[in-house]
Amino acid sequence: MDVISVLTRSGTSIDTPEFKEVLSQYETAMDTQLKEWETKASAIEDDMKKNPDNAMQAQMKAMEDLGGVSKQIRDVNKDFAGRVTGMMNDEQKSKFEVAFNERAYPKVYKKVYVQEKLEAAAKLDGLDTTQKETIGSLQDQWRRESKPLNAAWTQAITAEEDESGGMFGSMMKRWGQQEGDKKGANVKEAREARKALEDRISKRLDEVLSPQQKEKLPKKKPGNMDPWADMFGSGPEDEEE
Repeated sequence: MDVISVLTRSGTSIDTPEFKEVLSQYETAMDTQLKEWETKASAIEDDMKKNPDNAMQAQMKAMEDLGGVSKQIRDVNKDFAGRVTGMMNDEQKSKFEVAFNERAYPKVYKKVYVQEKLEAAAKLDGLDTTQKETIGSLQDQWRRESKPLNAAWTQAITAEEDESGGMFGSMMKRWGQQEGDKKGANVKEAREARKALEDRISKRLDEVLSPQQKEKLPKKKPGNMDPWADMFGSGPEDEEE
């Protein structure tokens, strides 16, 4: 993730010397971290080539080493995101924070199926007054109740990364989990709490619509089975213009 790209995509621009200086400091700090990443990655690659018989052990060490750097990169992004938002008005801050969260925590903040259903339902022809009011109420409920659940989920992810040594360490921790293991329990609980809200709202929407109306709603897409998707997701910076 890149704070400057997030600023661009959120349409946030502050033409002051102070703001430009913060961005310059950010570029310097991020460049330092990326160089450290490249150095460690190169050393790991060399080690794996020299010791092919210990490839698995080398891969585990690589995850640990790069995990520490990924945590530092995450912290640099958060630090400078906090600095730039402190120089914004309320409207700019709101837009930037939405764009930042979508990029930093794609699994949490990406648009989910229930949001697609609500948006499509609100545009259906022939809705009666009760249906319109209920759909509007459900949209308000989602915005209101998902906000603290999303915050709890991101906090759980951050805490797990801190404990595990960064994003890669967190991933390895989840891969190594056994049934009944408490590792990653807070992340799982936070994810399930948000999922429960999705299911409640989706069920209520289904109850207020007729079978014919429900047929016009978008169908749920298959889940992404890519194990890296939880960590990286697909953010705006990955999309073509």
